[in-house]
Amino acid sequence: MIGYLRLVSQNHTVVEAHPEHPHPDLRLTKPFPELVEFCDSIKLDGLSKKDHSHIPWLVLLYKYLQIYKSQNNGDVPTSYKQKNAFKEIIRQGILRNEDGIPEDEENFQEAIAAVNTALHETKVTSSLQVLLAHSLACEITGKSSNFWILCQALKEFIDCEGCLPLQGSIPDMTADSKTYIALQHIYKNKANQHINQMHEKANEIKLLSQGPSETITIDSVRLFCRNISNLSLVNCRSLELEFNAKTTNTQLLAHKLEDVSGNDYDVAYYVMLRAADEFYKQYNKLPGWYDDQIEADIPLLKVIVNKLLSDTGLTLTIEEDYIHEFCSYGGAEIHSIAAFMGGVAAQEIIKLITGQYKPIQNTYIYNGCTQNSLVLDL
Repeated sequence: MIGYLRLVSQNHTVVEAHPEHPHPDLRLTKPFPELVEFCDSIKLDGLSKKDHSHIPWLVLLYKYLQIYKSQNNGDVPTSYKQKNAFKEIIRQGILRNEDGIPEDEENFQEAIAAVNTALHETKVTSSLQVLLAHSLACEITGKSSNFWILCQALKEFIDCEGCLPLQGSIPDMTADSKTYIALQHIYKNKANQHINQMHEKANEIKLLSQGPSETITIDSVRLFCRNISNLSLVNCRSLELEFNAKTTNTQLLAHKLEDVSGNDYDVAYYVMLRAADEFYKQYNKLPGWYDDQIEADIPLLKVIVNKLLSDTGLTLTIEEDYIHEFCSYGGAEIHSIAAFMGGVAAQEIIKLITGQYKPIQNTYIYNGCTQNSLVLDL
């Protein structure tokens, strides 16, 4: 009931990673001038109840963030305690009725709920720094793909502007149509400004590279900028490096094997699969292939497993049950597992072809008995 998949791909770039929980790029911690001007133009004092309850929560966060910063040496709330203090400042802004009871203002509740995500600072992440420092991003040639040309354009943009290009979209929120549309336009116009800058830089780089005459389209640049926080590069190690005892990721293997009671111990199946391959090389059959030789194959397989581990410098052992299980298995292919793994393989192929979603990193193990999956970068 075990499935195994190995992906080998070099320098596979991903633009549309489709993260499950993306952070909105609102720049509230470092607002751009157009946003500051718009938010400052809205005065909360003297508004009617209807107008007060339809101020976008994004504007509310900006305004009350200025109050918080004035009380905390210009710092932005980052810790749990600080964010709770900031939420309390927002609550104090809710209108109250004649009895002093807070009104039901949905926009303020949205602002409080958004504190944990909306104040996320848009910055160059460590993974993006690694990508921009890659040799393919630093040494553009006539054969360089548009992705790497855009990466170099991004480096120049960051050096010039001191920030990442704005993504340009805002989430839905309680607001009157006029104010919300105006806010949308502010973000969209600023994003288009950044996109045009990136587009110009990218095509200048492409021209200097003396590559193909086709220019990089504005749509390609827009897609790149919208997904800039989730750009990634997948570099799977070669099978030669993985199967070489001196170059395999011994540390990861040892760490997983030490977790005997956890799901990570499914790595033992990886060791068993490697041992089964070696068994086949030596005996021209899979362990337990013949029913009358199962018991005889167990000690032979155990010797191979122990040698495989010792060759990689590991003093750990595989539990006996796994060796007995593999010999009883006898190389059988269960149709349900084969169907599932076929689906996984097809999914990973689609990721590679389309450049969307991040594919698995190297090795995938599926345990059909527990329905657990394990990805190993060995």
